[in-house]
This record gives sequence, C-alpha cells and structure tokens, in this order.
Amino acid sequence: MGAAYRFFRKQLIQADDPDDAHDIERIEEVLMHRLALVWIAAQPGDNVHRIFESLNNTGVRLSQADLLRNYIFMRMPNLGETAYETLWLPMQKELGADNLELLIWLDLVLRGEHRVRRDAIYRAQQERLTGASTEAELEGFLTDLRQQGEFLKVILQPEQEGDPMARSALRRLADWGSQTVYPLAMHLLARRHQGTIDSAQVADALKIVEGYLVRRMIVGKASANINRILVSIVSEMDQSLPVAEAVRSYLSGGERRWYPTDEQLRQAVLREPFYWRGKSSQRMFVLRRLEDSYTNFEPVQGEKLTIEHVMPQQPSAAAWKELEELCGGLDEAQANHQSLVHTLGNLTLSGYNAPLSNKPFAAKREMLQRSGLKLNQAIAAQPVWGPEQIAARGEELLERCVGLWPGPLEGVGAEPPSNGNASPLAELLAALPPGSWTTYGDVAEVLGTHPVPVGQQVATVPMANAHRVLTAEGRVSSGFRWTDPDRIDDPVELMKVEGVRFLPDGAAHPAQRLTATDLAVMLGMEVDEPPPPAPPDRWDEFVTELGAIQPADVAAATLAFLEHWVALGGERVQTNSASPRVILKLRPFGHDQHVLWCGAIDPLGRIEIWFQQLKMRFPFDAESMRNELRCRLNKAAGIEIPEAKLGLRPSAKLSDITAGDGWPALTDAFDWLVLASRESSG
Repeated sequence: MGAAYRFFRKQLIQADDPDDAHDIERIEEVLMHRLALVWIAAQPGDNVHRIFESLNNTGVRLSQADLLRNYIFMRMPNLGETAYETLWLPMQKELGADNLELLIWLDLVLRGEHRVRRDAIYRAQQERLTGASTEAELEGFLTDLRQQGEFLKVILQPEQEGDPMARSALRRLADWGSQTVYPLAMHLLARRHQGTIDSAQVADALKIVEGYLVRRMIVGKASANINRILVSIVSEMDQSLPVAEAVRSYLSGGERRWYPTDEQLRQAVLREPFYWRGKSSQRMFVLRRLEDSYTNFEPVQGEKLTIEHVMPQQPSAAAWKELEELCGGLDEAQANHQSLVHTLGNLTLSGYNAPLSNKPFAAKREMLQRSGLKLNQAIAAQPVWGPEQIAARGEELLERCVGLWPGPLEGVGAEPPSNGNASPLAELLAALPPGSWTTYGDVAEVLGTHPVPVGQQVATVPMANAHRVLTAEGRVSSGFRWTDPDRIDDPVELMKVEGVRFLPDGAAHPAQRLTATDLAVMLGMEVDEPPPPAPPDRWDEFVTELGAIQPADVAAATLAFLEHWVALGGERVQTNSASPRVILKLRPFGHDQHVLWCGAIDPLGRIEIWFQQLKMRFPFDAESMRNELRCRLNKAAGIEIPEAKLGLRPSAKLSDITAGDGWPALTDAFDWLVLASRESSG
C-alpha cells in the first residue's frame, strides 16, 4: 500500500501543471464520478456462483475457462475443493489461461462437436454437462480433461515427449505454427496412451499431416477449408485402417480436401511465387527442412537466418547487365526476372542478407562459398546464375520436397477448390480499393506470372476494377479496352472521381500506387514484420550509415526526430535485417502486453508508417483513428498518404520532408499518436 501511495503521489506531482490551477481537481472529479466500488452482500440461499457468472459475463468479461470453472464447482459442494486442488489447479498452472481455454475447446472437438466457436465453448460445455447428475460424473469429466491436458502439454512442448521419432514429428508441427492439427495430435497421443497404437505410428501419421500442410502452402491453397478438414478427421477417418494409412486415405478424399499431387507440386515449385506463400515462419520452415535434408551434421544457427533472393528482387545496374548477358537482351531479362525471382529455385537462407543485398551473382558467389549451409554451397558451385540454373535448382529441390512430404494416394489427385468463376487475378483486382492504382508488373509479381499475360487477361476477360491497373509509368495502357463494348467512359476520368490524382504530365500520383508488397499484405499474405523481441543494438551502425548516405541536413533532422521520439517515451529498435534501420516501438502503458509498432526509418532514406501493424492494436484498430493519424501526417511537407493505404505500410522520402520543412508537422503527428495511445484504456 505504501508503494502504491508513493507511485500515485509521484504521478500526480508530475502531472500537476503550475499554470493550471484546476488540473488535479479535474483528476479528482473524474475519479469520484467514474470509479465505482460495488459491495454485494449474499444472503442465505443465494447462489453466489450464479451471481458471479452473471456479473462478469455481462460486464468485465471472464474467460470461457473462468466461466466453466465457476459452473462446475458450483455443482460440486462436497467434492469441489479436492477436485479443484488435484485436477483443475494443476492444469491451470501448467497450461496458462489461453491454453486452458484451448484445451476446453479441443475437448469439445474430440467429442464430435466440430462447429463450436472458440468464444462459445462455455455454453457448449455447460449444455453438455447438464446431463451429469452427480458430483462423481463431474469429477470424471475433470479427470478426463486433466489427462487431455497432459497430451496438449506435450504438443505445446515437444521436448517433453520421450520417443525421439514422435518428438521430432511434434517439434516440426510446432515449428509450422498451426493449431488446426491439435485435435488429431491429441487423438493420436490418446490412442497411444490406451495402447492401440505405438510411437512410430504416431510419428508416421503426423508426417502425413505435415506433408498435407506443406504441399498446400507451396501451391498456394494453405487455408482453403483447412480448419474444417483437420477438425473433422478424428471422427470421420476409417478407424479400421492402420492410423497413418487412415489419415492419408481421408486427406486424399477428392476435391473437397484437395491434397496436391507430385505433378501439382512440381508446377508450383517451378513456376509459382513461393516467396508470397503462407506465413513468413512457414516459408522459413520449408527452407530449413530442405537444408536439413542434406544431412548437415554441423548445427546451423537458424535464428539469425533470413530468406535471400539469389537473383535480386531489385537488381543493381551490374546485376541487370549480368542477367541481360545470360538472357540475350533486356526484354528477355525483365521477363525472366518477373517470372522467376520469387520461385523456390531462386531462394535460399543466409545470414549475410545485408551485404548480399542486390549485388550481381559474381559478388554473392564469394559470400555463399563461405556459408556453412549446403543450400548455399550448391548455389556457389554454379559459374553463373540465370533462368537455366534456377530451373535446375527448382527441379532438384522438388525431388527433396517429394521425399520430405508424402503426397496423396496414387490416382486420387483433384483440382484445387474453386471459388465460383473467379480467377486469382479477378480476386486480386476486386480487392483494389477506390483511390488506388497498381501496375501490371506488381500484379504479375504477386501472382507469379509476367505482365504480358496479365495485360491480355485484363483486356479480354470481364473483371472488376481492371481500369485501376496501369503501366509502370502510371498511365493507362495503349492496349486497354473495356470488355463491355457499350462502355465508352474515360478510365482516367473514372479514377479521378474515385480519388486518384494525376500529375500535370498525365501520370497517376505515385503515392497512391499499390506495390507488389502492398498487394500481398492486402490479400493477407504475411510479410516479415514485426521485428524479433530482443534485437541487437545497431544504433551506431544506423547513425554511421545515415550520415554516409544522406545529406547532412537530412541526417541531422532525422536524428533530431528520433531523439524527440525517445523523449516522448518511444523506443528505437534495430533488427537483424539487411539494413540497420530503426523501428519505432511504443509501449503506451510501460509494459509488453500492449505494444505498438509504429513505423521504421531506413538509412537509405525512407520513413515507413506501419498502419498494417497499428490496425491490430487498440485504439488504432478503429479506422477513424488511423485516418486521423493519416491526416495529421499529410500535413507534413513531403508526405502524402492516400486513404487506400490505411491498412498498409506507406512511406515517404526523408529528403522530401527536409526540403519541404515537414519535420515539425511530422513530429506533431507522432506527438498525437503517443497521446492518443496513452489516453486510451487499451
């Protein structure tokens, strides 16, 4: 109590403005009028548990597990204390609140109640337990739940599994990072506990599921119906078959479950943009598993590795020249770059992402030769790196994929689940918001194709928002035609009505362009942010690089802004990424339970605003708050963020802000961001 008194006394002293005679008085008024202390006195015969439930379930919400605990022990006046101490409390301590709630949901799934939402598990369990007429039956339920909790603990912490094969299979699924496989994993561990299967069979069945998940991710159908399929497998698979065979047979069951065949996997590995597939952690998972397949006996420190494009995403002039020589001309080089840069054959793992960057292969080759990774040594053995080498490596990695991740039963392959008549291109264009535009090249990069076929489809197939796809210069393509022959309106005038602004030379404003990365984020493809929680301090490296690259006035203004950010209570975070850029982190209430990742400043000369991350945290989960921040930022000269980018990561040049004297307005916008965050009750 004394510590609390001293804390609040210090806060009030700091908050007291000598020029405002009533500020402390207003704080007192708010507390007296808004803080309510409620005393509920229970009378003999009152059901205090039901009062507790109704108050908390309609006011300050308890978790689903809290409500279920209250309901169960309300009905156990005699056995409740012992059952709580020996069954419930150990589960709660070992699993934690979130995983205890997960366990209660998994219990319902394993009992055949697949369609229960996670926010409705209390009611579903309460309804089911109304049939338990004795305390002994409720105790039996808790005993079963306690045993299932042991299985879940092994799934969450695979190192606790005793069998090495099963432990390895569970570890891989934990690294994959999806809870959809938990019901099956718990079912397998329960059957092993009952003695109907052994550890080798558990590992074999989990390997089938791993293959199913990875293959779907590689071909770009990672999430289609996956929750329903893997939740239903426990009750619907053929129990008369050996368990791994039963799992494989069930997942191979036609178009509804769609298990990619070797040929479908081949097409995806060689042609599709793997770099945009799944979550970033899953892309790393695939590449690490491929590295492990070379039987590298020297442990690799994977936590410092990043995904590297061997043919650069944005080639330097020297890299373009190198590629032109290999392809026989600029047009062929651009076409091959567009279609191959994000394929699996062009990707590897590296701890040298920053120095490798966009250099030509001759420079990269020297660094890759020093790498301890087998993936990189195979690349470094090549004299040049172009379409032929990427295709050959893709074929070689494909063979490893087929060996690592089993496919469906022979002759059972099916077409991918359809979305009516919508193609991936049509789905992407339909998502383009008004007031934005993109290019044929950006669309092609995300879809893993070339701008020419994108242009051909846009010109010949009726699709919403086709007029929002422009050339790289921001102009309507000379080949653009409305697919409706009766339509004669000007696409430029239409875009102006929709909010796109055009420069005096007739080009669409670049600030409103959605890049390939923007499109990927918009479609739910994961990008590699936010940074790791405990990165190294690279501040000196950032300052040095900023001063070497930027003019003196730009560097000085940038450092002054960052000094002000720290004075506000913000944090400067550096990561292990290619550049020692500064991430703008804010903990409004001083703890890690509520963190805002606000943006980043790169010494190469750009500041990013991370609406993409802000929209996941209160109060900026409200679009009106993000829009208010956008409007304040746009008051700064050199910054122009269109409304269409409220869920993305727009950026501006540091030199433009300095030239237009935009730093004061930018600082004011971040002052408001901090104030708005702290005034919230988040």
